[in-house]
Order: sequence, then C-alpha cells, then structure tokens
Amino acid sequence: MTIEVNSEKRAQNFRKEVESLLKEKAVYKTSVVQSIDQAMEEITELQDSPEAFSRRQEQERLNQLPEVQEALRSMMEKHWASWFDQKIPALGNETPRQAAKTPLGRERLEALFMLYNSYAGNESDALQPDIQKLRVTLGLDKKG
Repeated sequence: MTIEVNSEKRAQNFRKEVESLLKEKAVYKTSVVQSIDQAMEEITELQDSPEAFSRRQEQERLNQLPEVQEALRSMMEKHWASWFDQKIPALGNETPRQAAKTPLGRERLEALFMLYNSYAGNESDALQPDIQKLRVTLGLDKKG
C-alpha cells in the first residue's frame, strides 16, 4: 500500500493509524519527501503525457453526450437549489440567505458572484450557475 499525504504530521498520524489497525501485519518501508516544486513538475509532466491527452479527449467526448449533459444539468440544479442554505466559508460560514440580510454579507456575496463569473468559459454551460437567478432569489436584484 502506498499512501500519499501533504505533510509530515499527516504521514505520522496515518502511519500510527495503519499500525494500530493492522498491528504486526503492517510493515513500514520508506518515506519519500518531495518539494512542492518537484511535485508540480511531476504533475505537469503527467498532464502533458499522451495518456493524459487521450483521457481528456475521451472525457470531452463523453461530456458531449445528451444523457451526460442532462445528468450534469440535473445535478447542478439540485446543487444550486440547496446552495442557499449551505454555510459557505467565503461568506464567513453563513448561508447565502443569512449573508443577504447584512451589508457585509451582501458585499461577500457580490465578491463570490464575481468569482463565479471569473470561472465562466472554463466549464461547460451546464456547470455554470445562473447568477441573476441567485441574486433574485436572495432579494439582491429586483429584476427578473
């Protein structure tokens, strides 16, 4: 078993957990510590590989299927319907409904909407939130 973590403390905790669960069956072999630069270089090399290119092409092909588009649309519709009542860290761990009631909350919501807009074009239309609809639902925009 190979375990990858992003800190030495997590590695120690995980090792203790495995040893407590598996007792003498667990045999520690080695640790490899890698700098962030090394990890990023490795990721870049993997992303540029022919296998990664082939996987991306297959993913793009699957994403164009009508049944996949419908499943994505349905999934995102459910996500955004529940989003109003989820605590959002960017909103100071308030729900969007709570944040919309205060000036600071509304300012945070506007910043969040700007962030969502910045993602436009990076994802399929099925994954994009309807920000105008979110604003209207929260009473931030009386249009609509």
